[in-house]
Amino acid sequence: MTTPWQLHQDLIRVTEAEIAHTSRHASQLAELRLSAGDRRRRVGAVLGALFRSRRIRPRSRASGPLGVADAAPENRLESTPP
Repeated sequence: MTTPWQLHQDLIRVTEAEIAHTSRHASQLAELRLSAGDRRRRVGAVLGALFRSRRIRPRSRASGPLGVADAAPENRLESTPP
């Protein structure tokens, strides 16, 4: 038969295991959030460098005012020939 003291010790062990498990997940989530932020910064830096080097340029507005077609993702950037 299990004594109250044994039940108490079991509860402590289970609680400590749950805390460790939860903290591992929390640290993994923090790492994922950090890496997602790093990816966004890197993509922004690469796009900024490409714009500055004139490898890519904004779509020409000479065709008229900005419209729905100009806002479509496939029309946002044009590649220039190398």
